[in-house]
Amino acid sequence: MHYRCVLFITFTFISASSDEAGFTSGPQNVSAMVGDDVVFQCIIRNASEFRRSTLKYKRILTARKLSIYQQSQRILARCEGSIYRLRISDVTIEDEGKYYCEITGGAMPIVQTHSLTVTIAPTIDKSQQETDLHVYLGESVTLKCPAEGRPDPVVTWRREDLPLPSGENVFIGNELKLSDLDRLDSGSYTCIASNGAGIPDSLEVQLHVDYEPSVHVTEELIHTGPGQEVHIECVFSASPQVDVTWKHNGSDIDFGLRSNLISETHNERSMDLCKIKIQDMRPSDVGEYSCKGVNSLGAAEGTVVISALPHSLAITSDPNGPYSDQYTLHWNVQTLAQLIDFNLKFKAGNHSEEFSESNIPAPLDHEVPLHSQEYTFLDLEPNATFVVQMRARNPFGHSNWTELFYFSTKEAGNEAPATTTTTRAPSTRRPTRAPTTPKSNVSSAGFATSSFVLHFVSFIFASSFLL
Repeated sequence: MHYRCVLFITFTFISASSDEAGFTSGPQNVSAMVGDDVVFQCIIRNASEFRRSTLKYKRILTARKLSIYQQSQRILARCEGSIYRLRISDVTIEDEGKYYCEITGGAMPIVQTHSLTVTIAPTIDKSQQETDLHVYLGESVTLKCPAEGRPDPVVTWRREDLPLPSGENVFIGNELKLSDLDRLDSGSYTCIASNGAGIPDSLEVQLHVDYEPSVHVTEELIHTGPGQEVHIECVFSASPQVDVTWKHNGSDIDFGLRSNLISETHNERSMDLCKIKIQDMRPSDVGEYSCKGVNSLGAAEGTVVISALPHSLAITSDPNGPYSDQYTLHWNVQTLAQLIDFNLKFKAGNHSEEFSESNIPAPLDHEVPLHSQEYTFLDLEPNATFVVQMRARNPFGHSNWTELFYFSTKEAGNEAPATTTTTRAPSTRRPTRAPTTPKSNVSSAGFATSSFVLHFVSFIFASSFLL
């Protein structure tokens, strides 16, 4: 039902001409919320020249074609000199409409029109939408944001720090439909209802796309050494969040008893970074570590191996030797523990005999983590091919064997001029030559009685130490 409200202020002219009649104030278009107070005013020009005959507030019920004059404590008309005011307290929706000031007594009435628009701040019916919502991977869901207000609110949907699954940054509408949900669609979705009246209302929905766990191990093999700090990391992706257990060499880890092991977990957007920090690494800490994450939909397990063994042993020599009767083998190896020795296998490449083996001591207090060393073979057969294979040993054990390495000597008389002088390192057991043995033969009794001599260059070695 619509009301039209009229304020009649009637004047009778005394001495002024009709041209002097009028208003110095302008029309007012007021928007007010329910419960506010509103004041309309009309300021009369040359008000002293007029004799006020009537001052009434008139409400006309146009729907029934009736005219009803009424005064109330809520709607009052007042006059203060040339200013005439209409005060409406505690505005209701029914107060919306047009209000008039009217000067009569001349040839034509003079009217000033004011209007009132009544608004209601937006509100969202939060009972119709679950705010912590779980759905399964691949399913569809509709997020609802039923809003009321006057005028009707505009509802917009946004996602925290990310675009919506459709790729848009904003969606306008009371319902947001999401289909074929992916794990990356999890997150916070917010609807905001606004209509220019009062404070916008909002609703936040936390959407969880549930799926079974998967795990990514950041580093599957970690090389370390005594006293080092090691971080073992497993990254789980799952919803709901996983419960994680750790094992070392197949046994559950009691972090209360392992004082140098610290467990940490960090969660961000359905990603759990689970970490073990090993402080002051001990020999007992090496081995296989497994992380297992379990939620209501399944489980996933990752494995990390902590090794203190020597690794990345590589022979770096040029396979084409510059001399006819000797060859210097160069290699390097990575280790965080002091090396003990190197196992060396050797044989002539054109013979089917088994390898001869020997141990080459590593120098004390060598550099870590990268150690380089060389070894010289003497009294080799000219223009021949030989095969070697190596592995390194430290207190934690042996590295893997290298691949077979083939090298060759020059033909006699066709060798490069020597640029360095080869010297034999002091030894308690001097290598001996076997002049009666043909150079093409390799003795199975070992390097000391074979047709070649193994020799160090540029290193002074100490005896190996026991584990």
